[in-house]
Amino acid sequence: MPPDAESADWFEGMTESNVREYRNALENRTALHRSLVERADSMRCDPLALLAYLNDELPEADRQIVADAGVRGMLHKVLQPSAAHFTAVVVLPRVLSWIREQADAEDAATTP
Repeated sequence: MPPDAESADWFEGMTESNVREYRNALENRTALHRSLVERADSMRCDPLALLAYLNDELPEADRQIVADAGVRGMLHKVLQPSAAHFTAVVVLPRVLSWIREQADAEDAATTP
């Protein structure tokens, strides 16, 4: 369902972080850029940082599962290459640059 669909709440059922990121993408590209850069930096340093970021939004049962040392070890193994890949993706700098340009253009348009 597109976000501008009539009589629909695009954000219904989304986690708070998803709503925040979508709103930033629609309304505040500077905040979106900052958020993506911070998360990428965080994941480079610690692949499990994603879990820390999402922890408050996880249901209690999921928090208990990811708190298990064996599960965390498995997640670390799975997320480690993903974190390295995330920073090596060729397109990411271009995407971040485009977001930054859009934010600058929006700022210039609203600055008297």
